[in-house]
Amino acid sequence: MIHPRRLQEVTQRYCSTASPFIDALVGKCPHALLNEHDVAEEIRKSSLLEPEKDKLISNLWRASMANIAYDHIRVAEVHGPGSGGLSFDETIYEGKKGVTLDFEKFYDALKEIFRRVADLSVQSEQWFGNPNYLKERE
Repeated sequence: MIHPRRLQEVTQRYCSTASPFIDALVGKCPHALLNEHDVAEEIRKSSLLEPEKDKLISNLWRASMANIAYDHIRVAEVHGPGSGGLSFDETIYEGKKGVTLDFEKFYDALKEIFRRVADLSVQSEQWFGNPNYLKERE
């Protein structure tokens, strides 16, 4: 899931020329979490230049809830107790206002990440982008 405000920030930082497009996309439902696949499709269908499309799509992960959790929770917990929590009280997810990040959501996200990494590894015959990983272990 993509956080709309973080998507705007990421776009401004990595592809500022696409900011008007992303602002309009987010403006349709300003507080709702966005499906990454749907955002990528909207970007592909847009009139943006191909390099802009590529830059945006390749950086979508930076606006993901997973990356926000990593930046603000995991990193803080590694370097000291108490992350201070995250407030998503204005964010809409599955039609409900306010998102609670709990163990079950994190665990489900971790399982999805593992599934995607495994699928990509099988398809590409590389593990975590390393084409020699499996060969080195033979």
